[in-house]
Amino acid sequence: MKGTIAIYKKELLTLLVNPTNYVIAAAFFLVNAYLFFADLGRFNFILNQYQTLPVGMPDVLPNLNEEVIGKYLSSLVLILVFAIPVLSMSAMTEESAQRTFDLLLVSPVKITAIVLGKYLALLTFVLFLTSSALCLPALLLFFGNPEHGPVFSGFVSLILCACAFTSLCLGISAFTKSS
Repeated sequence: MKGTIAIYKKELLTLLVNPTNYVIAAAFFLVNAYLFFADLGRFNFILNQYQTLPVGMPDVLPNLNEEVIGKYLSSLVLILVFAIPVLSMSAMTEESAQRTFDLLLVSPVKITAIVLGKYLALLTFVLFLTSSALCLPALLLFFGNPEHGPVFSGFVSLILCACAFTSLCLGISAFTKSS
């Protein structure tokens, strides 16, 4: 367990020192904010169109969960498909490029601890990105009235997708020679 924590701290520090990760995070935040407010603006436009109809015309009004939160979370998963590989492509390949992988193998740390430490560090960074992107839909909880069950299950599924994408990209990074 000590080896996993040591690798975790080292990898998290490596992720936080790398300026490329900050550029990726800034692009991630900007694209997320744009998509969220574009979905919210489209929802507002649809509501304004429904107000021009005669009374009782549409029986069903557009739903905030379907029109804004559902589309935002699905686009967030698509963004994670592109952001996580960029973040994780150097997780294992940098060790072999810097010739430190052999040092890791002869150290008293098991291979499982090495992989788990790298995975947890990368997952921490990805979950930071994901949780900060979920602040925008949290505004709708204060200013709107979305249903809490679908919103919560959407957030949980987004976190599980981030965990799966991170593990898949770390595995692919372990099998490649260069990033």
